[in-house]
Order: sequence, then C-alpha cells, then structure tokens
Amino acid sequence: MYSVVNEFEECRAQALTLTKSLSLVKDLYSGIEKGLKEHGHSQTKLMYTDNASGELAFHEAATSSLKDNVKHIDLNPYARLPLFSIPSESFSFNYYETFQAMDYACFSILQQLSSSETSHIVVGFDIVYHTNVTGEGGPLAAPRAKAGIVDVVQVSGPDFAYVFKVTNFKTTASVPQNLKTLVCSPRVIKVGRRKGFRNSETSSTSPSSK
Repeated sequence: MYSVVNEFEECRAQALTLTKSLSLVKDLYSGIEKGLKEHGHSQTKLMYTDNASGELAFHEAATSSLKDNVKHIDLNPYARLPLFSIPSESFSFNYYETFQAMDYACFSILQQLSSSETSHIVVGFDIVYHTNVTGEGGPLAAPRAKAGIVDVVQVSGPDFAYVFKVTNFKTTASVPQNLKTLVCSPRVIKVGRRKGFRNSETSSTSPSSK
C-alpha cells in the first residue's frame, strides 16, 4: 500500500502496488497535480519522503512544481575528494585510554618538531562529542542535537594514527600536558572539521620527567 498524506496527515491518495517501484505511482502524482490545478489550489511546494536522495529525480519529474525556485544542495560535499589510503607497511594505529599513554604519544609527535628542519608539522585532527537529542517527534516537532563533552580525539600523520579516549578528563587540568601542547601549538597544523581545546599552557614536557 502506497499512501500520500498532506501536512495535516490526511490521506490524499493511495495505491495498492505489487512492488516498491515508483513507476507504479507516477499516475497517482499526476492526478494530485491535476486535481490541485482544477480546484484552484496552489501546487505542491514541499514533500517529505524517507528516501529523499534516491527519489529526487522521480518526484521532480512527476511533480514539476517541486523544481520552482529550488537550488539543489550538495548532500556530500566531500565525495569529490580522493580516498585516503593507509599504507600496509610501516603504519601504526594505536588506541589509548590512559593518561600516560596519551601523554607519551603526543610527546613523540612534538619531538618531530625538534628533530625536523621544518618549522611545523601537519596532522589530521578530529573530535567526537557525546550527543544528546532534544525535542520530540511528530509533524510539528523540531528535534535538535546538543553536543556534550569531548569523547574521542584522533590525531594522525603520514605513518601513524592515534585515537584517544578522553571522556574521563573532566577538567582542562586533568588533560595530559603534551596533548594540550599539541592542540594549542601554532607549529602543529591541525587539519580537520572540528578543533578546539582551551588552555593557556603550551609547553612540552617529557613524560619521563613526571
């Protein structure tokens, strides 16, 4: 059973189809468009579907008014970027939860600054937050996502990738010093979508001195 409802959830059309193929309901949408015009109503301006990207071309062809004054957005702006390939050899991936392991890993990254002739290094950087969904469902609801505390930090380079579980660090003072230094140092260029820790101290310290 294929049903079409309006904004008041009143059923305006139904069709009993053998499959989910949209070709079977093309005449149904043509009838809706024709009926609105004959009765002097405005044409359809907005449509909700559970497969918007997959059904876009069909609905724009079946209901021409959906294309009026519409500018398509890029649903995946990163699709054009080349895929990142991880070398099979000499690449290390590590997941750390302890203070000492994170501090030493960040210290080893910062050591590249002192051993390298360049004035900076570039690392991939990303932050994942705990997310709480607020609001309720329904046609008139406006559910929103609220970012909470930082959960995971990822730092990657040409031959390494570190994933740090930082949920237990409740205050800035509890974060490993070398992690704060890495995040705050202008000589470490962070490439990513979300970046940011607040801290006034940016000095690197050797883990062995603690």
